[in-house]
Amino acid sequence: MLGALNLYALASDLCVFSIRIAAFAFMFNRVMSEVILFLFGFVVLLLAFSTGAAALKTDVHGFETIPDCVATLVDIFMGTAHGGDFQLMATAPTLKMLVLTFYIFS
Repeated sequence: MLGALNLYALASDLCVFSIRIAAFAFMFNRVMSEVILFLFGFVVLLLAFSTGAAALKTDVHGFETIPDCVATLVDIFMGTAHGGDFQLMATAPTLKMLVLTFYIFS
């Protein structure tokens, strides 16, 4: 009888452990799907604004080609852009509004 009670206690402990693993796996899938959706949306937003900024044909350094625009907008999104980069945009108010709109939407 003591052996049966011990077996039941061990089995219930494994059941709780199994439920914890299942809950972790479920939440991991939910979080990763949200992260993937965010990254997909960010890439679409980044490509849209980069092609728009490259189409303006300004002489501002960092906005000449689409890859340059992508790199500059990622720097702005990450917060690693320098203040001098924003001062150069004073000569192109349309570009300044485009970057400001990108910053708001991202």
